[in-house]
Amino acid sequence: MFKAEPARNAAAPSRIDGLRPKARIRDDAKKEAAIRKGVEAVYDSVGKDTFQGSLACLKTCRYMVSFGQSSGTPNPVPLSALAPKSFFLTRPSLMQYTSTRDELLETAGKVFANVASGVLRVRVNHKYPQSQAAQAHEDLENRGTSGSVVLIP
Repeated sequence: MFKAEPARNAAAPSRIDGLRPKARIRDDAKKEAAIRKGVEAVYDSVGKDTFQGSLACLKTCRYMVSFGQSSGTPNPVPLSALAPKSFFLTRPSLMQYTSTRDELLETAGKVFANVASGVLRVRVNHKYPQSQAAQAHEDLENRGTSGSVVLIP
């Protein structure tokens, strides 16, 4: 629920709650996905614990974006596992999109323009004095944070 609430507030129609045992799909999202015969896209930031469930809730010919591994690296997936529903699976990394200074500046410019126009909202949900850096790291490791975490000098 802790991490699903920001997704709900951002109008994401379905969420996987990785904090629940076995990362089960939230009941309302599961019902909605069943009615719609799957979801359009999954953005999975958790990794190993949610990967198979994320694939299972996709519509045919839709996108799975795996970009995190807080629960560990997902197990290898044979290409044949994607074929029955013709899934698109990607594992993006920011470094490939910003490998040159020009790409970095262009991408950063787009992000800041979207923040300035209100398309993107920056949530700084946790601030720690620098003297509490160890606590900030512990909270991050225990998945006790969401949004940005800022250390204040």
